[in-house]
Amino acid sequence: MTEGLNFGKALDGIPKDVEKFVHDATRKRDGVVEALKNVDGSSETIINTLKEYVAMTTTLKSILEKVKRYSRLRFKWSNLLDDEKTVTNDVDREMVSMMFAAALWHMEHAQWLTKNVSNEEENEEQMKRKLNSLKAAASIFEAAKSWPNSLLGSIDLKAQILDALSLQSVAEGQSITIRRAISKNHKASLISELCCDVSYKYNMAAGEVDGSSQEGQKWASYMKFQGEAYMALARAYQGVHLLETEERCGESIVVLSQGLRHIDQAVHLAKEYDKIKPKTKLNLDETPQFQKVKKLLEEKKAKSERENGLIYHAKIPEECPPPLEPKCVVHVTALALPTGEDLTSVVTEAADANQPEGKTEDEDTSASSS
Repeated sequence: MTEGLNFGKALDGIPKDVEKFVHDATRKRDGVVEALKNVDGSSETIINTLKEYVAMTTTLKSILEKVKRYSRLRFKWSNLLDDEKTVTNDVDREMVSMMFAAALWHMEHAQWLTKNVSNEEENEEQMKRKLNSLKAAASIFEAAKSWPNSLLGSIDLKAQILDALSLQSVAEGQSITIRRAISKNHKASLISELCCDVSYKYNMAAGEVDGSSQEGQKWASYMKFQGEAYMALARAYQGVHLLETEERCGESIVVLSQGLRHIDQAVHLAKEYDKIKPKTKLNLDETPQFQKVKKLLEEKKAKSERENGLIYHAKIPEECPPPLEPKCVVHVTALALPTGEDLTSVVTEAADANQPEGKTEDEDTSASSS
């Protein structure tokens, strides 16, 4: 998060004709900062105030060129991945930091939307709002990643971290579509493909995180756990598809057995996650959702073995079939955040236009004084 900032007090020697824009910059920055304090606020408010402030980028840079000094200007941001603060007077880094905060707000807002609701109790409207919030988060992370001259100085603003958060947002969004697909009894093969994509995205995100810090290790461990859990679910529905649709019972047994190995790996990662400082007792492997995946695998494997013994008598293959091709249905594009025109130049041009032809402002001043 960041602190409040009054540009008027941080800048020295502000020309009179740009004072209005200095005030506007302070007001618009305060608007975003205040909106970010309310996790129960609206996504529309966050995005609109963010766009208004980011549109001051070119104007802010011009203001810094026109004032006498801006040595007291300090944009202060708390880092997500360590206990340090990033302090800068660079406008581009400030804007990306604000985007980063707005994207994180959308991830937190998505969790808040169903804070006291189990996955089974989510209704269509809640799912839609949560999905839209996560898509907004990913789109803002993508915008931050493409912002010029900014990915320096802060541990949070590295391209790899922005990639990881964008991937995590999309993975969390697609997990909502998986829950809906399951509740609507969609084809097992489709559910498996969706789960494969979520698993791959979590694992890709984990690979982007720098594990040199404990915060990074813990975050990566969480995403690896999710990657294993969703691959277990992918294998469960692949096994169901092989058994109930294609009647390939032998392959179904092998696939479901592989799913249980992913469960074992996820349990190991859950224990490791809680051990990494700061130590926690989340017990990710004991959640109802995870236990449901484990139970599904065990039940379907027992059914496959039973039916193979009674009906199919299929040979159990030595090698496990590969997972189904991943399918992504949650697509995002970078949020359009224009830097805006230099509003101070409009004032300058207007002032120049008011001068009589052939005379400069200095000449007018000297003439009037004489």
